[in-house]
Amino acid sequence: MPYVFGSGVPYGKYLQAQALVDDLKVAQARELNRVSVVLQSGTREIVASQEALCDQSVHLQEAVTQGFDQLSWEIREVRSSIEDLGATFVWGFNAILCHTGRMADTLEALLAAVKTPTKTRAYEYFDDARTAFTRGHHRDALDLIEKAISGDHTSSGYRLEWRFHLLKGSILVGTVSHPELLDLRCAEQTYRTAADYASTDDPRGAALALLGESWACYCQGQLPESLDLCERALHFHPSFGEALFQSAKILMAMSRPDNAVSRLAAALEEDPNYVLKAAGDGDFQAHRGQFEVWMHAHRQRKESELLSVYGELAKDGRFWIRCVEQRVDLQHLERTLTRKQPPLYDLLCALRTLRSVESPKARRPCGPPDAAVALRAIPTQLPIPAELLSSLLADRYQWKADGPFFELSRVLLERRELQALRGMLEDYPGCHDAPLELFASRVEAFPADRSASAVASALESRGAETRMHLIDEYDQLRESGSYSERTVEAIRSALVARYERWRPAIEESLRQSAFAGTEEPGKGVIGRLAGSFFGFLIPACIVEAIAGTAVALVLWLAGIAAVVGTGVVKRSDIRDERLRKARDEEARLRARLDPQAPARS
Repeated sequence: MPYVFGSGVPYGKYLQAQALVDDLKVAQARELNRVSVVLQSGTREIVASQEALCDQSVHLQEAVTQGFDQLSWEIREVRSSIEDLGATFVWGFNAILCHTGRMADTLEALLAAVKTPTKTRAYEYFDDARTAFTRGHHRDALDLIEKAISGDHTSSGYRLEWRFHLLKGSILVGTVSHPELLDLRCAEQTYRTAADYASTDDPRGAALALLGESWACYCQGQLPESLDLCERALHFHPSFGEALFQSAKILMAMSRPDNAVSRLAAALEEDPNYVLKAAGDGDFQAHRGQFEVWMHAHRQRKESELLSVYGELAKDGRFWIRCVEQRVDLQHLERTLTRKQPPLYDLLCALRTLRSVESPKARRPCGPPDAAVALRAIPTQLPIPAELLSSLLADRYQWKADGPFFELSRVLLERRELQALRGMLEDYPGCHDAPLELFASRVEAFPADRSASAVASALESRGAETRMHLIDEYDQLRESGSYSERTVEAIRSALVARYERWRPAIEESLRQSAFAGTEEPGKGVIGRLAGSFFGFLIPACIVEAIAGTAVALVLWLAGIAAVVGTGVVKRSDIRDERLRKARDEEARLRARLDPQAPARS
């Protein structure tokens, strides 16, 4: 649990809590800053849904005790940047304070402006102190940072660098691994020195230091002074989320919840995770009734704001094109918009998503390809705004009936936007080489009489040679499941009718295909007659001398007939076999148009 001054537990005792010591050791070992809060289960359900927590890498752990839930996440996993701390947990406050903004500048960057060897040595001590602090060696870090500030036998030190004092204050403000180093009064003064030095050249550094001083004052019970320091931090950095939250926490501790929630609302604009932190903070829980009343009211305001912002953006095709180009995950936005009374955290995350995509400079959709992309980007559970459809279809009269045009019609059909589909196809230019599914979309959108005639008209321009491709397209649209039985039957009937009219052309095409590469059966008959006439002449004379003229004549004529007839019959058989196979293949193709034909796998 975050430290609460009003709990009566001194800050030093709080730092020695064994559970926090163990938790910090794990975090330090992995060089991570873990956020961990405990919420009452009823409060958690008001604050955030489990799905939204998962989207933001916040883990809902097992209940720590009956009626309580523990949430945890690691700063590096949270989508919000830690540039300005983010929604940090108080025990990790000082660790993160030392690794954000210009405190994280590399040694090379720090030395770039240094002109003397003694200052160079001071910055080297500082860099070593940062490393020791990160690794949990806080005693060594304190010794090194003292040398950076005050010097040693090798260096005179450098007192005017605000980073040195900020790191020293972050050690003295206390850590659970080294509670013996706690010195809140000294930390307060050290942070004040850091703020004074940073105020002239680094306003954000001054804000960090003032925030650290504010925390030191809070832990000592100096609430008015702590609040004033938060105000000064916000003067240097007005959108500093951590300062906004800390001022809200202090106001709650001062029993000024009305003022506190306005500050919390400002912090939530910077990072939705602050609502989780607030819900698990003891100062807020001390005014739980008023806090939950405010959360309910704020939830209603944010729900209205979300609907308004979404309604304005959703009707602009540029928004959806930008979502696709930036690969924005819209699942949580869809879930929030379709959920009844979504929790506050869900609403805040959804609003942040919308605002991250919003841009007046985004590219406008142009033509069917962009229109299809924009419509596909809209989550399926959300309706397509009428204004968006009108704007996307405004130039349809100049569109050509190509593949992208068909893609757009398919999207409209999938979303059951039949009225828009009718509007797009009503003045269809009649390009008959468009995909068959485009005409299927027309059948789906219009009454059967008009659509069937459109399909028949389209097929008039198709030749018999296109039949295989058309039947493949028919199989695809039948198997897609996107079209009603009426549409599939209308397309099938049109193809069957056209197929019957193609029969003569098909038969001629089959004959030409079967006979291609084979000689005519009668080709070469005269040559074979002449060859066999003279070829069998001498054998016939010999037979005549032996067996007589009649026998010789019969054998001679039989030889000529065998030579000539065999070639003719063989070529005729080859042609007949090829034609039979082609007709069988054509029959199988035609069978795919039968009503009971099985779907192709």
